[in-house]
Amino acid sequence: MNPIEETIKKNGGVIFAEPAIVHRVAYSGRNIVGPNDSFTAPLMDGRGYLPVEWWVMSITQAENDARVDGEGVSNLVLADGSTMRLDHAARESETLLFGPYRSRWPLTKILDIGGKPVKTSFSSEPEVPPIPCHLHSGVPVNGVANIASGKLEAYFLPPVDVAPYEQDFGRVKTRLGVKPSTSRGAFLNGMRKFGIDDELYALLNEFEVRPFDGWIIPPGVVHAPGPWTTFEIQLPQDDFNLLAWRLGQRIPANELASQREAQLLRGLGSEEEVLEKLVAWDATARPDFEQAYRRPSRIIEEGAWGAKRQIFFDQFYGESLEVKPGMSYAVTGDKPVAAVLWSGHGTVNGLALDHGNGREREFLITPNARATVANAGPSNLMLFLVHPLTIDRKY
Repeated sequence: MNPIEETIKKNGGVIFAEPAIVHRVAYSGRNIVGPNDSFTAPLMDGRGYLPVEWWVMSITQAENDARVDGEGVSNLVLADGSTMRLDHAARESETLLFGPYRSRWPLTKILDIGGKPVKTSFSSEPEVPPIPCHLHSGVPVNGVANIASGKLEAYFLPPVDVAPYEQDFGRVKTRLGVKPSTSRGAFLNGMRKFGIDDELYALLNEFEVRPFDGWIIPPGVVHAPGPWTTFEIQLPQDDFNLLAWRLGQRIPANELASQREAQLLRGLGSEEEVLEKLVAWDATARPDFEQAYRRPSRIIEEGAWGAKRQIFFDQFYGESLEVKPGMSYAVTGDKPVAAVLWSGHGTVNGLALDHGNGREREFLITPNARATVANAGPSNLMLFLVHPLTIDRKY
């Protein structure tokens, strides 16, 4: 019996992982994933990046400009206390961990978006910054990109006024798609202001963030997700092009050309090429953007034990599970399911679920296993559950 099989058997069909924390240079956070609310020396790593993303049961490598091998890949916790990279474990024990769904395993993240309020070039009101305006259209090969190979992603906006966060972010807006009145020329001019001013942000639609709400963002659609802790699911790849720099911040003149090449152009020759080859303009500027892409969660099961909501839709599927104090709920099925403890504490198959322990916050329910979640605390226990893609995606 190999260590993976031994651990799964001992745990009754589940296996825990340590949070895989990914650092980024493009945005700061609200100190949810780690200390990350400003680009200052004590908070940044050696690359000048901040810890702003928690990748959940991930077998995907983070593709930062300054690449670190294994960044973004989860480490499974074995029965003897040692760890094993999930991508390595998947090669050794694919069927045990994923059944026939390895090719449908998504990349799931918790994004800690925010930072200190900044003054923008288009408003006198300070604003907590979003993730910079960007898109996902695949990686250009010899100057040619195929939007169909870009990253499809979706968001669920969880409550943050629960333990251990106890946050009140106030009114938060998210910028998704561009205003239908925006011309391609105006958008192109905004891209040319990369690192110089914030003009591009002002061209995007603004929507108010509401807990339990959600969105789907197709490849090539321009977006700048707002400063709300966000549960994100996507195709298992890490492609991007920034179209604007950090809101309210400027790039020094002597660094502007190199940052433009590294973050915006990424192998293309000009902003015109980015607009022509990468931006899905009709989808980005559609007048019915909200009706087409907004995906609010919906309750699909409830009882004396609590409630279950569907939180991801279309090519993705995910649920939130709220179990009331003193109650339990059994998760069953033939597919692998990644689970994240969001709020509360209790047990799964008798094993502790606790925010205070980095080895008790995230676990994989293996195919055909039964995972009984029990709430041992005074408030609702909330889990997020992520299933394989509903379509086959080879990679």
